[in-house]
Amino acid sequence: MGGTPILVNPGQPGPQWPGEFESASIPNIVTFGFKNVAPPSPIYIQRDDVLVIDAISSVVETITVNVRLLLVPFEQGGQPDQSAGAPTSRGVIARGVIEPIQRAISLPTAYTPVFTQIPLTEGYLLAISGIGTAVSERGMSWVRAFLVRGAAAFPTPSTFETLFSDYVTASHPCGWPAGRNLFPTEGPGNLKTVSIGNPAAGADWIYTPSSATRTQFLSFDAQLVTSAAVANRIPRIQFIDSLGNLVAQCPPNAVIAASQTVQVTGYSDAMNTTADPSTVVIGLPGQAWLERNGQFKSNTVAIQAADQWSNIQIQVFEWIDNF
Repeated sequence: MGGTPILVNPGQPGPQWPGEFESASIPNIVTFGFKNVAPPSPIYIQRDDVLVIDAISSVVETITVNVRLLLVPFEQGGQPDQSAGAPTSRGVIARGVIEPIQRAISLPTAYTPVFTQIPLTEGYLLAISGIGTAVSERGMSWVRAFLVRGAAAFPTPSTFETLFSDYVTASHPCGWPAGRNLFPTEGPGNLKTVSIGNPAAGADWIYTPSSATRTQFLSFDAQLVTSAAVANRIPRIQFIDSLGNLVAQCPPNAVIAASQTVQVTGYSDAMNTTADPSTVVIGLPGQAWLERNGQFKSNTVAIQAADQWSNIQIQVFEWIDNF
């Protein structure tokens, strides 16, 4: 007589042994902390720390600076009718409060630096940015932000943390922590055309860049009208350093006789040709740099009293320097 078979009762399946069942879904293996998480900043601001902004521009400009601070927890006062020792009368705000700071820094004079101090509140510095409002080209407005301890003295403050230094435009801000620390003569300069006023008759023209800049000369063009006085004029270009020394003299490819109207033009690698008698070409050095307080000028041999230079245009790359 056989035994009674054991039947499985219908219902929920029993526990599975390892390997008998595998879920098609991927289990969560990433977790996030929500308490006691370190602030997203390596810079803690003390109460006597000051944010300093240096700015300079080749045009009239306004630099807008935005700062975000994560404040330290602070005590929250209770109701006036509650005693100071009551557990519900005073407490601590456990979560930090983000405080925004905005400052508009006016640069009313070209090539004149402005030194601004912004007091800060104790806490973590989260971010800072600077952006221009009028400038649309890189190389015109330079901004630098750094932290000092206590009072800052321009131009040599006791910096303990440099945040960023770079050029800004109206559409391209720079800032910290994602910004860069660059010297103002790094990178491409500002491509600009400078118009020189007409000198008096019988005089040469001269261009003196701002003492706050470094300049690379690309080309120039000017008109010279010679009087009827008989003489061969030889227009030359001279580079003068900050001490008044002649460091380069560039001659023309032809002389200019009396009663002529001639375009005098210059650029690097200029061709020495006389095919066009109405154009006199002067070759400039391939790297025609001029230090601050230097001069770029014409020097015309045998210029006559009624000779006239006019419509003088110079194209340069310009960088903020000495800042």
